[in-house]
Amino acid sequence: MKSPIILHTITALDQFENDFKGSVFRDRTERRIALVGRSNVGKSSLANALLGAQVAKVSSSPGKTKALHFYDWKKVKAILVDLPGYGFAAESKESRDFWQELISAYLEVDIHLAELLILIDSRHGFLDKDLEALRYFSGKGLKFRLIYTKWDQVKTQSDRAKAEKRDREQQAEFKEHLTSFHRVSTQDSRSIQLLEKALAPTV
Repeated sequence: MKSPIILHTITALDQFENDFKGSVFRDRTERRIALVGRSNVGKSSLANALLGAQVAKVSSSPGKTKALHFYDWKKVKAILVDLPGYGFAAESKESRDFWQELISAYLEVDIHLAELLILIDSRHGFLDKDLEALRYFSGKGLKFRLIYTKWDQVKTQSDRAKAEKRDREQQAEFKEHLTSFHRVSTQDSRSIQLLEKALAPTV
C-alpha cells in the first residue's frame, strides 16, 4: 500500500504535460521544494529526515534510478520534490543527458517551484560534477540554497574551520544565485529542525 506521503513519481519525459495539466497536479498549488545533489550525497536520507518517514529509498546502486519523486510535506505546507541524483561515476553519457532532459522538463512545467536545495557533501565541498550542476542551474537564472550534508563526519574543530573557509571561497562564484546555506546531519535532529524552520512558509 502506497504511503499517503508519496504523491507521485515521474520516470519519463512524456509524463510531464499530462501529469501537470491533468488530475495529478492541476489542483495542487502548494509550494514545491526540490532536492538535488550528487549520487551518494545523502539526498534520500535527508528527504526521510525532513518528512519524518522512511519513504525515500536509500539505493544500493546510486545513480541507477532516474526519476522524480513527489512527497506531501505537510509540516511546512509544501510538496517535496526529490530530483534524480547526478555524477555517478559509472553512468553513461546517455544517462547524463537524460538527467538534464528530466530536470529541464520539470523546471519548465512546474510553476510552483519555490525553493531549490542543492546538496553538497561537507567532507569534500564542490566536486567537478557539483560545479557542473551549479553552473547549469545558475545559467537558468535560478536561485538556490546550498545544503551541506554529513556535517557530523567533519570531526574536529580544525577540519570544520578548513571546510568553512573552503566553502566561503567556493560559494563566491555563485553569490548572485545563492540565497543561503545550511549545514546538516541526519544524525543531528537540531540541524534538521533548523532547516525546516528556514523552509517554513513566512505567512
